[in-house]
Amino acid sequence: MTQEDKSLLLKDLSARLPYGVKVHTWYNKPMDVKCTGVDVYTNTVNLDIPNDDDAKVYIENVKPYLRPLSSMTDEEREEWTDLFNKQLLELEKYSDEDAEEVAPQMFAMSHFSSINWLYSKHFNIILPKGAFIEVTEENNPYK
Repeated sequence: MTQEDKSLLLKDLSARLPYGVKVHTWYNKPMDVKCTGVDVYTNTVNLDIPNDDDAKVYIENVKPYLRPLSSMTDEEREEWTDLFNKQLLELEKYSDEDAEEVAPQMFAMSHFSSINWLYSKHFNIILPKGAFIEVTEENNPYK
């Protein structure tokens, strides 16, 4: 794993922490466990292991469980689109002059909401294939 790959995975896991991202790793044995933090200085990931407050592994030893975008259901696609479009529709309330000032903020907010929604549903949006374990019906640690 290159330093660039490690950095990308650390950033991705950091953004997913509020949503209870689970990873596959080796900690005395192979396990699927919730990631509770990351340390960019030591390239380590903190793990939610009962009775072990110091449980951590190196980033190259974890793979998050994520859903490919292609697994999005029609219902989820509609919800995601509605969320994104709702923010953009807010711009119609402003005059052309006001919209120029407000548009960048509104666009950023809609993007932020949209990305957080994707993270909350455990969709992969930046990691290359092979850097994560694909969540399937049969292989879903979030159930």
